[in-house]
This record gives sequence, C-alpha cells and structure tokens, in this order.
Amino acid sequence: MVDRCEHTATSSWFKVLLHFRKQWLHSFGYDSERRSNLMLLDDRTLVFIAGNLLVLLQVHTKEQRYLRSCSGEGIGAITAHPSNEYFVVAEKGNQPLILVYEYPSLRLYHILRGGTEQVYSSVDFNLDGSILASVGGAPDYMLTLWDWRHEEVMLRCKASSQEVYRVRFSPHNPELLTSSGTGHVKFWTISPTFTGLKLQGVMGYFGETSATDVEGFVELPDRKVVTGTEWGNLLLWDREAIKVEICRIERQSCHVGTAQPFSLEDGQLMTFGSDGVIRGWDIEKINMADTHSGRLEMEPINELVVGQCLPVICGEEPPAQLLHLVCPGFQWIHQETGPFFHQHCSVKVFDFLAKKQLTTSCFNQSGTTVSWAPPWVKASSGLLGFEDGVVRLLELYRPQSLYAVSRSSCEEDGKLRLKQAFKPHSESVTALSYERNGEILATGRADGTVFFFSVGEKYLPIGFIHVPSPVQALEWSPASHSNNRLLILCWSGHVVEVNCPNPKDQEPLKTFLLPELHRRPFRFQSIKSRIKGGFDSGYLYHCKFSENQDEEPEKRKDEPFHFLPIHNADNDPICSITFSSSRELLLCGMHSGSIRVYPLQPGDLSLTSMQSYWVLSLHDNQNGQLHHIRCSHDDLFVLTAGDDGNMFSFTRHPPEELQSSLQRKAAMIPSPSVRLESKSLVLDIEDPVAYRSVFRLFS
Repeated sequence: MVDRCEHTATSSWFKVLLHFRKQWLHSFGYDSERRSNLMLLDDRTLVFIAGNLLVLLQVHTKEQRYLRSCSGEGIGAITAHPSNEYFVVAEKGNQPLILVYEYPSLRLYHILRGGTEQVYSSVDFNLDGSILASVGGAPDYMLTLWDWRHEEVMLRCKASSQEVYRVRFSPHNPELLTSSGTGHVKFWTISPTFTGLKLQGVMGYFGETSATDVEGFVELPDRKVVTGTEWGNLLLWDREAIKVEICRIERQSCHVGTAQPFSLEDGQLMTFGSDGVIRGWDIEKINMADTHSGRLEMEPINELVVGQCLPVICGEEPPAQLLHLVCPGFQWIHQETGPFFHQHCSVKVFDFLAKKQLTTSCFNQSGTTVSWAPPWVKASSGLLGFEDGVVRLLELYRPQSLYAVSRSSCEEDGKLRLKQAFKPHSESVTALSYERNGEILATGRADGTVFFFSVGEKYLPIGFIHVPSPVQALEWSPASHSNNRLLILCWSGHVVEVNCPNPKDQEPLKTFLLPELHRRPFRFQSIKSRIKGGFDSGYLYHCKFSENQDEEPEKRKDEPFHFLPIHNADNDPICSITFSSSRELLLCGMHSGSIRVYPLQPGDLSLTSMQSYWVLSLHDNQNGQLHHIRCSHDDLFVLTAGDDGNMFSFTRHPPEELQSSLQRKAAMIPSPSVRLESKSLVLDIEDPVAYRSVFRLFS
C-alpha cells in the first residue's frame, strides 16, 4: 500500500508502513456524491469506491476487503459482469487501465489498455457479458467497445464534446447502446457492414424542449428510451426525437429536482428523484401517449418516500436526496448525496478499533468543527461547532448502565446527550481549542472573532477579541513554554498571538469585548518570488514576531527568516500537518489526497532532518484534499478525513506489535457522569437566527 519512497530511508520504517495494507486498515466514510458509486456482486457483498480503494463490504457482518488502485491515481468507474463472476475497475491517471478481476477470488484476470487519456467515467457489459463498453472523461470523451476476454478493442469513436456521465447497453437489443451527460443524450447502434462492425451514434434533438443534463435513462423493449430531466419531468425518446414529455396532473413535475428513471418492473417504469421519492409509472400508458400534444399528464401507480436521519420538523421527516439505486431482486439499495460528515446534519461516533459506529445524533444545522475535551478536563465531553454559530457540548456515555436496575436491554453501545448549548457567534464556528491546562476554551468564527470561556461543569463566558480576518485555526502554547498564549491563524495570512485571559481578572461589564488583552500580530509576506516564483506552496516557512509591533496589523508586511523546500509540493501543497506524540514522525495531508510520512531525528525543532518520506495515495486525487490527519491518543493509529467524504484508519505498527500493545478489543465507554433521570432537560438552540447574547444563553 506504499506508493513510493522518496530519497533514502531505513528499511525498518519501510516495513512499518507496509502494514497499512494489513488487516487494520478500515474505511468509515463514503463518497456519496460520486455517480453510480454502488455495486452489488451477490446478495452479501456491496462494492463502492473510497478514494484510491475499492471496498467490498459484507452486508451482514460489516467486514471489509480492499483492492487498491493499481496506478495510485484513483478509480473512475466500476461495474459487475452479468454472471457476477467478474467485476471491472476502470482507473484514473495518465493512460489509465481497465482491470477485470475474478470474483470472489479477487484475482486480476485481464488488463485493457489505451481506451482513454486521463479518466474513465463509465463502464458497462452487454447482456451476455461478451462485450464491455467504456467511456472516457476529458479531454477525449472516447467511447470504446472491448472484446475484453482477448484484451482487444472492437470499436471506438468520440462519444461527445461534453462530459459523459454514463453509457449502457440495451437489455433488450444487443445492438443498441445509450450514453448521456452534460446537456445531451446519444443513441448508438452496432451495425454490420462489408468491412466489419461499425459504431454509429445519433445525438438526441431537444427541439422546443429545454436542453438538460441527463443523469439517468431506461431503454424500453421497442427501442424507445426514457430519460430524466433537471426540472423533474421525464422525456420519452423515439431515437433522436422527443416523443412526449411526461409530468403529473396540472403540470406538476414528476419529481421535485432532478428525476432519474432506473428500471422496468412488472409493467412499471421506476424512477427516483433528488426529492427522495421512488415512483412507479404505467409504462403502457406512456407508450400509448398522444404525440401531437407533446405532453402526457399522469399520476404514479406507486410511490415510496425514503426517509433519512434528520430531526423531525413540523411533524414530518425530510426525504433523502437519492443519487443512485441498485435493484437486487426484491430489494432496493440506495445511494444518498451529501458529504459524509455533513450528511443529514448528523454527528457520528466511531470505535475505530472495533471498526464500527457507536451512535449518531442529528441536529438542524451542519457541523463545521469538532474537538474532544482533553482527558484532564473534568467530565470530559465532545465539543462541536455548527454553521449557525452554536457550540454544543456532548457527553458520550454507555447506556447499558441505565438499564441494569430495570433489567431491560439497550442495543446501542454508546449514546450522546446534550450537556450544554451556547451561541457565542452569529456565523459559522471555524475552530475550537482548549488551553494546555484545560481551564480555558477558545472558539473562532468566520467573521474574525475569538471567544474565550472558562471550563467547568458549566462553560461560562469570559470575553472575545477581534482579529483581522476569518479564523482558520487556534493553537495554544504547549506546557514547555513559559507563557500561556494562544496563536490565532487567519485566512488572510495574519497570525495573532494573545495572552491567555484570566477569568478572575475580568470584571462584569456591559460588553464582553477584551480590548486590553495583550497581543502580537504577524502578517505573512511572500518571499517565493525571490526563491523560485509562483505561489507559496512547495515550502515550509520559519517565522517570528517582529520586535516592532507599532504598525497596524492590516498594514504589516512580515517576512519569514528561513524556509525549507518541500519536494514535489509546488503543485501538490500541504493541506494539514501533524506530529506523532513522540515527534518521531511528521505526517502531512496533501492536496492530492495522499499522506506523506517524514521520519524525524529526536529534538529536531527546525525540521532539518525532514528529508526522506513515504507517500500513501489514499483519498481521491482530484477532490479528496486531505485537510484532516491525526494520530490516535496512544500513537498506534493514524486517522484521515478528506474532502471526498472518506475517512480511514490504519496502523503504522506490525500486527504482532500491535496485538501486544492493545489490551482491549473495543472502546471503553464511561457510564454517565450523573444520573440522567435526575437531570433537567438541557434546552438546545434550534433557531439559526437566534440573537447572539451570551447572557441569556448561559441562564
């Protein structure tokens, strides 16, 4: 699982990192916004793409197996053979490969080369599985038909000049295919000629109907095709012409938002939409539609609203946002859209050692930042900041202890309860951080303010300060520093250092503004033009606060006094950085979704030993920017979360060493800190425009 080792490195470290591919790798996330990212191989195994991995999930046991992208540059599309004895992984990268694997052995069976330049966007087998169709993404958008068993190209031509979302063989006629994508649908025929087979395509003509992106379609037995639209209606095509547009009575749309047909079942055309509703339509009535009117108004025969884990508002549970459906016999498996952490406005807690989700809680706003209280904080809890400026203090506890007396049972391993909710900000909370003694909490927000709280059974307000721009991160000085100070990093390049406020020194005032809190500003002034040119990525900079602090922060221009070049980082900048607790490793999360691991020499504060490194391609190379990378509290595991919605855990120790280090097989979840039945209900702040008043919030 190690992509490559840059420069030189000891073999012992290389062996350690090789254990990334062993049993302790686990995927907790899911790229729900990727098209058609769900495949069923048999009644027990679901398959989906997670960054640079293909995950094979056993539905009942939740056990995962993995196949890695051979190129290390990602996976573009997947499909299963009609027999389910094979499946296809079409990759990304320069001249990407199509890999055919046997199932269930996962043995690589065939490799297809030369079908596209950069990425495959869709692949599909014909009905008997003898031919594989593939379509590439930019810049070529090539449609290729493969004699895959002989690893030969049968036919190929340009599919479109715009992005193609999918290509499918007709399940009724082996000579017909359909492709669709941005603003188009195209109908293909495999025709015999004197010189052999020929692939001919006809672009659908929208005519007076508005052109639309076509996400999904269904081929009918009589060569007609039904496609969806962005505005929620359905279009019935007779080759290149629209025969009729289908809507509901009184011209209501078939779905709210995008509509996608997905199957024919028992005389019904099945569709789903981004409104979370699955509907069945009378296909015979659709086929008999009057073509002169151009519009068919009808009501669905059946419908099903797919719910989701959201708080019930006004007595109704909001629907899921469906993106893809798989139909294995008499059940449907659906894919919902939305980034993993923000999906459904939920907070999820995982036991990464036991590889399972412990519990989830839902809120009416999306979370923006999260932090565990350090162990030395009394009644430790988890803190979450939300997009509406609310900070919620949550306690994780073991619910079984509450049922011991009553002898009833509880199936949940853990549960979250709200201990306190307060709203120090009117905009999104961007950072949370406890000072080194756990007595002060600092919160930052998008409008450029930092609020301080005293930590106790109740978190009480101390006051706030203004900084030059939106807060990106907060970092308190470690115990080794003589002074207890907070470093505030802003998006504008400003860094502000402030002394830790003393709650005992603050007198009750009409305002919580702390104007007298001592601070030192620094504003990063680029020196890249004097080094190499271009943007500031590709270097780590060593900076210090200027002795001259008289100039206004907005007008400052402070330069680094030293820089450290980072190999191959000009076009792949570092997005996150962390140290192991022993500081023997520096881990960097890259824009490309990969992890860089640098071994360091003891006591090397200036990072001069930051030379050799390993690269692990883990998250999606195009949209999996790795903004979060952390070591576990015991330094045994590394956890990552990327913009592609994926979250991984893996160990950097050999399995035999890991087993001797672990004394347990599951997370130790504490009993509730107090008897919950004796506590009054904590009121949440549910109004996103609630007035920002720290006085009323702590009453």
